[in-house]
Amino acid sequence: MLEILTVDPSAPEASEALTRYLAELEERFVGETHAHDEESSDHLDNFRPPNGTFVLLIDDGSTIGCGAIRRLDETTFEVKRMWVDPLERGKGHGLRLIGALEDLARYAGAQRLVLDTNDTLFEAVSLYERSGFGRIDRYNNNFDANCWFEKLL
Repeated sequence: MLEILTVDPSAPEASEALTRYLAELEERFVGETHAHDEESSDHLDNFRPPNGTFVLLIDDGSTIGCGAIRRLDETTFEVKRMWVDPLERGKGHGLRLIGALEDLARYAGAQRLVLDTNDTLFEAVSLYERSGFGRIDRYNNNFDANCWFEKLL
């Protein structure tokens, strides 16, 4: 049974999902240096209410994905740490996960979602475009990103 659960980002299951997410990034960006500031414990508050929310995608008791939102201002939230296990991709899980994050952001008062990614993560770019996100100009200083998106809620 597929579930999307809100959890504290420091929970063991969340830490495991973030570790798997980061391992995939390291594998896909071999030989490149990346800054993952939000994963350090002092940044986890970004993913806790009232600043944000962290969710896990669970299938029959196994964590197969994660994602988070964080507040940038009164009406704008940013999607972060979107990840679905590579063996589970192509089954609509990413659409469910981004939909849940949109709902959580809307509930928290968001009128706009933004996110950044790298086009090397072509599955992510495709997911965001299918989900109604449009490309925008750079809005942050994430040197790992080369694509920026927004969606009005």
